[in-house]
Amino acid sequence: MDLDAILTVGDDAPEPCRLETLAIGGAYLIRPGLPLRTRGQLWFRVPTREEPIAVAVTVVGSDDHGAAIVFDPLDADQIWALRRFLTRPQTAPITHA
Repeated sequence: MDLDAILTVGDDAPEPCRLETLAIGGAYLIRPGLPLRTRGQLWFRVPTREEPIAVAVTVVGSDDHGAAIVFDPLDADQIWALRRFLTRPQTAPITHA
């Protein structure tokens, strides 16, 4: 998995980052230097939803490469889009425009 995302922490400017793994409840974010319990706002797109998914997140693990984050509760349509995306057949890699 490799998805473009944008992360905002506190009053900092939004920063581009990458999602290396993705699940209904969270993700592994390629963005080093985030301390545990950091709160932020994450935006990313999946092909099964027209609008970006915007969700508040909390860092629950961190290493030199990135951070494990958990999502705050998602809306029903966000969950539906993520579930549909995550269970799609893996016939071709995701491409970014």
